[in-house]
Amino acid sequence: MHDHERVLHEVLGWKALALARLGKVTEAEAVLDSLPEAPPLWPHVQVRTDLALGRAQTAVGRTDAARDALHRALAVALEAQGGFEPEHVVAVGEHHRQAGDAARAYAFLCDAAAVYAVGERSAEAAEVVQRALSVEAAARATLEEGAWAD
Repeated sequence: MHDHERVLHEVLGWKALALARLGKVTEAEAVLDSLPEAPPLWPHVQVRTDLALGRAQTAVGRTDAARDALHRALAVALEAQGGFEPEHVVAVGEHHRQAGDAARAYAFLCDAAAVYAVGERSAEAAEVVQRALSVEAAARATLEEGAWAD
């Protein structure tokens, strides 16, 4: 099967959701468990994919996986929307952190802290630096593995 549009994961997410809603939870779980590794996706496809997978994971009772997918969808959507206000950048970083993407979270949180510091908002900068430091070790490990590329 060729997936030139890279929508296979999204389609499988909706398939798993439909199976779960039909009461075929075991089959839905099998679909989710058999997902191939996802290729890099365009932001709009990534958001749709994560929403579909998040809803499917919720339907089969995998709340942690669902939460990760939904936070990733929010982070990617906010990131694609743009915005240079530090609060926006913090929100992107925080959703990446909650989705388990320490490297992206660290990058966004450090950027936000720098913007706060330049704007002489030291209290906010210090708070965001603490958030960044909470994911720094995981971010470094991810970068050392070469698992994160932009």
